[in-house]
Amino acid sequence: MKLHDINNLLSSKSKRWLILTSIVLVGLLGTIDHLIGYEISFAVFYLIPIAFAAWYVGWNLSLVVCVLAALTWLMVDYTSGRSYSYDWIPFWNAFTRLAFFVVVARLLSGLKVSVRERDQLLRTDTLTGVKSLHAFQEEAQFILRSAARYQDPVSLGYIDLDRFKRLNDSMGHAVGDEALRVIGAQLNHLCRSTDIVARIGGDEFALFLPHTEREDAEIFFSRLHAHLLQTMAERGWDIGFSVGVAVYPEGNISLQKARQQADALMYDVKKNGRNSVRYRVFTDSAR
Repeated sequence: MKLHDINNLLSSKSKRWLILTSIVLVGLLGTIDHLIGYEISFAVFYLIPIAFAAWYVGWNLSLVVCVLAALTWLMVDYTSGRSYSYDWIPFWNAFTRLAFFVVVARLLSGLKVSVRERDQLLRTDTLTGVKSLHAFQEEAQFILRSAARYQDPVSLGYIDLDRFKRLNDSMGHAVGDEALRVIGAQLNHLCRSTDIVARIGGDEFALFLPHTEREDAEIFFSRLHAHLLQTMAERGWDIGFSVGVAVYPEGNISLQKARQQADALMYDVKKNGRNSVRYRVFTDSAR
């Protein structure tokens, strides 16, 4: 199992399971530390459950693990038979260890938040609010693997805006950006939560629809096309939509090939009058 898969697996676990696992790890490390004795340093290993909790559970609950680790270390000190010149020294050591644990937990939890925010920026098109090309490829490939296994139908639609450059030239790029934002919002609104909506170029969008055969794809994209045209007309924007829809009844297709075929269908529309939808079903013999 790859590190990425392990991370996804742990991220899917409940907070209760994660915090209990962290506590069990602290107890296990404390037992090992006691058996080894105070002559061999074991301090660094207490950071394992602390880092685990800070990364997967969060800052607040990781504090519980920090306190538990510091107390466990203090108990190991007392039961090891180690002597100190003053009775307060073990408590001072426990306090400094706790402070160190807290700093590490804080840094790791902050790093996790930064990584999550960066990942969200990479996965979302900042102008339109739909998914980025990177997120589209990752999620579509995952769905296609499952579709090929269970022979589920999938549909991929490519949408290109007609006369978008004319809108930018005549009304300015601010209006063009607003048009893209409106289109992105409409696509997100009209699609199912299981569908993937992405901006894959300047004025091109892709819609990946799992569990969607030819008939359902025609119903959806015809309604979508009409709705988008109405939205543009209401705002006074002379924009049309050339749409190519590739349907795969058994879901057995690579994403690269599906993108090429949907893109080709879309450009056929643009070469033959624009502003319409063209469908094609790709079976094994047609690929």
